[in-house]
Amino acid sequence: HDGASLTGLYTVLSAGIDPATGNEIFVNRDGTYTYEHNQKEEILYGDTNPDVQGSINTSLTWKDFSFGASFSYRMGGDIQLSTLLNKVENISESALLNYNHDVRALTERWKKPGDISKFKRIDDRSSTPMSSRFVATENTLQCSSINIGYRTTRAKFLKSIGATSLNVTAYMNDIFRISNIKEERGLDYPFQRSISASLG
Repeated sequence: HDGASLTGLYTVLSAGIDPATGNEIFVNRDGTYTYEHNQKEEILYGDTNPDVQGSINTSLTWKDFSFGASFSYRMGGDIQLSTLLNKVENISESALLNYNHDVRALTERWKKPGDISKFKRIDDRSSTPMSSRFVATENTLQCSSINIGYRTTRAKFLKSIGATSLNVTAYMNDIFRISNIKEERGLDYPFQRSISASLG
């Protein structure tokens, strides 16, 4: 899109899944409805650049103990839910049938007339194009690390081992992530939390 924002999200507008047919309804620029996805009907639908983002770091000490934590936040940026698109609807493509998919590919797709669903009919094996149905605004708070330390020069055993101080620190990474977007990886966000310690 010439002259457009580099962070703008362009996509075809979606009116959701038709309860009568299980097909996605697209909205053309002139406001008319259609079952046909036409890339020429794309509009500027969002922006990946968040309104606010940053980090918060804190460090506290009390007597021989120390505590530190790091947080990051992001508010207002739009993202494409590409994992949701590919693991729930586009698993019908033959190249993806042998890979892991989301359970919602079986439980939350349209099955019969009258169903109110986020996802197109389950017997539709055609490729699902990107539309505004797979764009969401992200507001996220993440705690990326915590450390707890203990340092002393007064322990009685230090002299007997020829040391002047003792430092013990424990670290934990990827503590939690709170986000308004739950669709992309299901209800629970998996974390590979890691815990480590140092002694000196």
